[in-house]
Amino acid sequence: MKAFLRNEAGQVMVFVAILMTVFIGFLALVVDFGSLYLEKSRLQKTADAAALASGQELPGNNQRAMEEAIRSIQLNDENPDNFSIILKDQPTAIEVHGSKKVSLYFAKLFGVSEQTITATARVELEAGPPIKSATNTVPLGFPKLNYLKYGSSVIFFGKETVHINYSGKSNTFKEELENGFKGNISVNKVYETYNGNQLGNIKTAIDDRIGDCPHATYRHYPSGCKRVVLVPLYESLPNSDNVRIVGFASFFLKSVSNTSADVEAVFLEELTDPPTFKLTKVE
Repeated sequence: MKAFLRNEAGQVMVFVAILMTVFIGFLALVVDFGSLYLEKSRLQKTADAAALASGQELPGNNQRAMEEAIRSIQLNDENPDNFSIILKDQPTAIEVHGSKKVSLYFAKLFGVSEQTITATARVELEAGPPIKSATNTVPLGFPKLNYLKYGSSVIFFGKETVHINYSGKSNTFKEELENGFKGNISVNKVYETYNGNQLGNIKTAIDDRIGDCPHATYRHYPSGCKRVVLVPLYESLPNSDNVRIVGFASFFLKSVSNTSADVEAVFLEELTDPPTFKLTKVE
């Protein structure tokens, strides 16, 4: 009888040992998966915050967008080296990718000491409705062309461009081209256009604007750079030299010809009311 009991006790001990091993295994899964979940959530929130912070600078200020993303990551006590910030082909979208290794605890008993977690957030600007009026516009108009995209090259003062007479005076073109028209220009308003050769005025005014920030590019330019101009978009009226304003767009001035009235510029964006931010998480 005693031998039988000793045999039963031994079996119970073996069974208990097996159960303890299984229990420790489940404990390892619970603790380590819980730790991974918390770190993953923290990484995702950091990526979300960085994407939203950088999106405030889009479009047009890519360097500032990158700086704001890094600043946001640091404010969330994360290492910027664990993140990559990617400006997409279109200037209205940015992605933030985060990746880091998380140390495990109980799982080390099974030979697993760490696990890599990742998180991705994408912010895309969705344009609001076109603005209805603007100030500081230059006295030239460009037709509303749906095919223009960010970075598209255009030639101002070519056959599609008109010289708009905002004030109805004949001697204000150069001043308004250099510094912008200070009055309010509204959508649907009809304006007369200038006739005559404006080559000298165009060359002087555009050279002045380019000289304000000569090393700027359409991707990177300082705040207030005069190479960025606000241009009214127009539609022609039948049997008339007058034009109707239908919107506004910003362009970056690249160069001006020495022998003609042609100015090379880059399309930046059609101006709208404040855009909304669409945040997409890639788990």
